[in-house]
This record gives sequence, structure tokens and C-alpha cells, in this order.
Amino acid sequence: MIIRPTRGSLIAIGWAALCAALICGCGGLGEDVPSEPTAAIVVVGVIDKETQDFLEVEATAVVGGVRGTVTVEEGSVVLRDVPFGTGTPPTQPLAVTTRGYVTEAYPIQISVTTATFVTVEMEPADLEITGIVAGYATDETTGEPIISAALSFEYEQIGGEPIIVNGYTDSDGYYIVGGIPIGRVQVTASATDYLTTSVVTNVVQAVGNEEPQQLDFQLIAGATRITVSGRVLDVFTQQPVAGAEVTIADLPPVQTDTNGSFSVPDVFVGERALLVKATGYDDYRENIEVMPGMSPLLVQMNESAAGPPTEPYTIRGVVTLVGAPDNAGAEVEVFDVINGHVAAETTTDAEGNYSVFVLPGTYQITVRYQGRSISRAVILPGGGQKLSGIDFTLTIS
Repeated sequence: MIIRPTRGSLIAIGWAALCAALICGCGGLGEDVPSEPTAAIVVVGVIDKETQDFLEVEATAVVGGVRGTVTVEEGSVVLRDVPFGTGTPPTQPLAVTTRGYVTEAYPIQISVTTATFVTVEMEPADLEITGIVAGYATDETTGEPIISAALSFEYEQIGGEPIIVNGYTDSDGYYIVGGIPIGRVQVTASATDYLTTSVVTNVVQAVGNEEPQQLDFQLIAGATRITVSGRVLDVFTQQPVAGAEVTIADLPPVQTDTNGSFSVPDVFVGERALLVKATGYDDYRENIEVMPGMSPLLVQMNESAAGPPTEPYTIRGVVTLVGAPDNAGAEVEVFDVINGHVAAETTTDAEGNYSVFVLPGTYQITVRYQGRSISRAVILPGGGQKLSGIDFTLTIS
């Protein structure tokens, strides 16, 4: 039996009634539905968003990792043994893909007592200006497929909002996403209990390509632990700092040896806080990205002093505190915009002088005093150049 509605009939008839006829009369769900099911049944119907008719091509539907084919004749597919998922109410990710349309992907609510019915409206895509990408998401360590991993393709439009097309993997870790604008696209892969990863790829047009582009991902489990090693040096002399206390996240601190070397075992992958303390030096703080295969860390520490350091320096200036007895005690923070961490901190002397040593880069300098602050951005070029006259005026009262 074939039930294929004409234009707009889904709205007129009602999708639930249509699926009831499909399921009961055409070898669908049947009558033996368990009273206490252990998995869900999801019926996915797919229509053209513009015409409101069923598609003229087959489509693939994935819900909670379960994949099925939406045929031209039926215009729908019955997906069995879909996990209920977690949460209240339970949800599972849905993705529908077919050639010549933009992939639709979003979470849907799953019924735990009756079949779940979903109608997906597909937006047509021009195959000359869009592409199709497929691949696998697997565990980097075990090689096992990652089910329901989310793939996000983001295309930056000049002068407009970014275009984002999403998809999800099935039980084999396989995904396929169509309707992606051709050109440079940032692709992000994420999954529960795994570290999110992003790459930039060049999407080619689907016209002339029978097979989709291939782009695979190997994700790192968030429970992965590695050993982080490195050295602590004096920033000016480049001599090792022995006996420095190195702490990563909430792990017990370790001390550097006579070569300034350290090794911290069992560090969880991901972004972690690094703190280094040493007698006679300012504390060193930085957020680091812990990943397998990462290079040894290099920590360069500034000697502590009552006032701003003298030579050598790369940035210096004067802070004028209007309304204060003198210009001493203003906090100066130099934030590395590119790498996202505080590169240097110091305080002004009575004359308001400050100076810091940082590597070439782009920085935001912020001056704080008694709850007030002022900032400016500077670019420190390479080649041994220095920036002088980076002055600030902060009114206190």
C-alpha cells in the first residue's frame, strides 16, 4: 500500500493521522507494541519546504544514531529501537539529508509511551553553490564510532550573518551533511564526554561530484589523562629557576629540578589552569590547552620588585592618577589578545612609571586603581623594538 499525499495535504490531513494509516495498514509498527517499551519508535516524514510535497529523491534520516531511508514512494521512514535518551522530557538528535537540499538537524522530544511523529521540512539547495561533506567520527584511542556526535559547518558571509549547517552521526559514527556553502568553512565536531575540535576546510560544489567530500574526525575522550612537562626560566637571563612550585588545575604541586624542568602526571585533557610560584619571582598564571602530543611548556618568570622593573623592557609608560596623593600603586595588566592570557602584571611607582617585558604580539593594557580602570590596545612589533610613551590618565575623584 502506498500513501503519498498531494501538495499541502500534510497540513490538511494532519501528519499523525497519515502516519497512523501508514503504520497500521502497511506493515509498519503493527499491533504488538510493548506496554513498557525499552526503546522508542520514531516516524519521520520529509517534505519540500517550498511545495509542501514529499521529495522526488530518497533521503536519509538519523535519530539517536538509528539510520533509515525515506523512500520516494512512502515519503517517510519508521525508525525502531531509538534510545529514549536522557533528560526530562527525553530528547534525541535528528538529522535528515538528501541531495539537492540543506540538511536539517535538531533535537526532538521522544515519547516513552507512544510512537513519536516528526515532519521535517527541507529547504532546496543549489548544487552549484553548495557542497556535500561526509565522514566518520571515532574515538582517537579506541577507534570506536561515536554515536550522535554533532557536526557544525559555519560559513562566514561578507557583510552578513554566518550560515550554519548541522548534522549528526549514526551508530557507525557516519554523518553526511548537504547544502553547505562552497568556500572556506569552519567545521566543529563535538560529542558528550569528548573534547570539541574544529578545523577549517574548503567545501567544493556538489555539481560534478557523485560522491561527497570526505572529512573524518578523531575525538579525544575528556577522561584522557597525560603527563605535562616543561621548564621554568628567568625571562631576562634565560637561566633555569630551580625549586619553583608548578601546579596544574587541582593536582598536587611539583617542584622544578636544577635544570628548571618539571613533569606533572595524570593531567586531564582540555583547558587547565597553570600556576608557577618561585621565591623572588612574580607568580606566573596561564590557562593552557592540555592535549596528547603537546610540546613541553616554557614558563618565563619575572623577578619580583617593589616598583616597576628597569631594563630590559619592551613596553613602558606613565600613569597619572588625577585626585590621588601620588601616582603609586596603580595596577597595570598586559593581556595577550592572541593567546588569551595575562602576559605581564606590574604596579606604578610614585611618579606613575611602569614597564614590562613581553614578547612581540597584540596586547590590551588595562590600568586599575580603586575600582576604576582604563584600557587601550597596542601592537608590539618584533625585531627587538620597544614601545615607550604608552601613557594613561585615570581620574579618581
